Amino acid sequence: MVRGFWGDIIQSPYIPFGVEIWEEPERSDFKKKINYQQIYSSADFSCYNVQHYITKLEELKKYKFPFARIKQVQEQLNDLAGGSSSDEEEKKDEPKVTEIKDEEPKTKEEQMEANTKDVLEKL
Repeated sequence: MVRGFWGDIIQSPYIPFGVEIWEEPERSDFKKKINYQQIYSSADFSCYNVQHYITKLEELKKYKFPFARIKQVQEQLNDLAGGSSSDEEEKKDEPKVTEIKDEEPKTKEEQMEANTKDVLEKL
């Protein structure tokens, strides 16, 4: 039989940090939904909050979260939707293809002779 208090093992101390984010720009980014799915979970909330408090205590400045997951999901959605802005920039740099027309329109007899010459050369 095991005795003692097990509350700290069963319920970690990070749970109170994963409930809410108090800073406004980060709060709206963390709660952002794409395709009716929330991008960040409460585990991400608690990691941000703990890192924010540690950075604030050690360096006395605000912690900047990169929000890499939102950027990745938006890039994937742009790729699925038909391309991203970087593809459009690459297309602008490529040279344009111009179509060259034949010299003069040939008569039916000249076209027939050219076709028969091509067929005979292939044989």
